[in-house]
Amino acid sequence: MLKPFSYLRDRLFLICVGIYFLNRMLESVQWSHTYLRWYLNDLLLVPIFVPIMLWCMRKLKLRKHDLAPSLLEIGMLVLVIGLVFEGISPYLPVLKDVSTPDINDLICYALGGVMSLGYWCWVTGEYTSQTIETE
Repeated sequence: MLKPFSYLRDRLFLICVGIYFLNRMLESVQWSHTYLRWYLNDLLLVPIFVPIMLWCMRKLKLRKHDLAPSLLEIGMLVLVIGLVFEGISPYLPVLKDVSTPDINDLICYALGGVMSLGYWCWVTGEYTSQTIETE
């Protein structure tokens, strides 16, 4: 039997949230490396957002199982995040001064997704297929 996904209690989620807040704290005292300031949040976005998204979907009964996130769920999120943050928001008048399209951000989103999928597959011991039939 597969171990159920723990959503907002997931170890990767909690570690990444902790790293995010530590990085923000270090930025506030201006003790942060340039690459951490530019790319760490992009790398952490998927492992932080996936459990929140899936928890909301589960509560709204849009997700019928408690298995680890699938490649499709993570991949769709990476595509949507990339489109919104790198393809749309830099060109909106209200955000154009604070948002810059960057290919490295896309790489970080994808890398965060791949690392998250790898971790969740390793923890559960099994890859979750793209479509799952439940009763």
